[in-house]
Amino acid sequence: MAAAMTAIDVGGLLDKLAEQRRDRAGISTTSLNLVCFVDDHDLRERMSARIDELAERYVSRAILLSCEDGGHAVRSHSIEVNDTVVTHSEQIHLAVRDVAADELRSIVQGLLVPTVRTVLLWAGEHLTDARFEALGSLADTIVLFSSARDSGSGSLREVLALRGTAMERKVRDLAFLRLAPWQDTIAQFFDDPELVDELPHLRRVEATTGSAPEAYYLIGWLAGRLKWEACGRNEFCNADGRTITVEIERGPVPRRIYSVQLYSAGCVFSATMEHDADDLICLTVQGEKPRQHRCVPLHDIDMVSLVERAIFMPRGEIFSETLGMVERLLQHEP
Repeated sequence: MAAAMTAIDVGGLLDKLAEQRRDRAGISTTSLNLVCFVDDHDLRERMSARIDELAERYVSRAILLSCEDGGHAVRSHSIEVNDTVVTHSEQIHLAVRDVAADELRSIVQGLLVPTVRTVLLWAGEHLTDARFEALGSLADTIVLFSSARDSGSGSLREVLALRGTAMERKVRDLAFLRLAPWQDTIAQFFDDPELVDELPHLRRVEATTGSAPEAYYLIGWLAGRLKWEACGRNEFCNADGRTITVEIERGPVPRRIYSVQLYSAGCVFSATMEHDADDLICLTVQGEKPRQHRCVPLHDIDMVSLVERAIFMPRGEIFSETLGMVERLLQHEP
């Protein structure tokens, strides 16, 4: 492993960045360290593009760690404001396939800008990877991409394993943050006082999503809001002891929510992405208390905006509560 240590010359990389700054007039005040770990080539390309987009919004030092062969590179991205060139972002790309966890932590720590917030964007395959804990210990916030791979509920189980650890309070999961427009839309059903009366009588929930984490988070969030408790495989029980069954279907495109249906004894509430317009959610209420079909804009959130929210918004108790609900539901599965 000694070779891996000498192959990455921290001092030399910092000297190159300093030289690039000298070649540019203006000011550079870094406000954010972004550490991104990725062990998949396609994900690496996506993450590199997202880091570039973040660099357009925040003066940052980004350290992209990839499990690939190859050399190391540094570059500065700059913009011009009122005829003054401002170094807007510094990026360091490192190939770290053979670097052990403790060594990687030491290397990254040496490259961080001190006294500013450090964010770990973890796009590695597993949270059980020793490098996750090593890098996470340096971060103020850890952003997870639990639905980046098609691993069913496996990635969620790894997130749940962090509960009660030092990492837990740092974690934000984009799969949960992606739910925000759907949460708001579902809540709109029950702005109607007559329909609120149906909540204690809900008996079935169906969700169609492109990835399992979004489905479990959505159902866990709903269960938390309605004070349900997991009481069997794919089942919740409400305060009156009534059973609510859960059904999850897989849609064709990952990281997308297609529809949610809530069934009470007398009504069916449907929130469904419009087939011909993926920027609309259409709401219907059928049964004993029908309501006029209507569609509302789906204010979908792009990945960079989700990462921004993960970095700068407080974690909130709703995420913790939702995780608890998901954990108890998954305990009933084999």
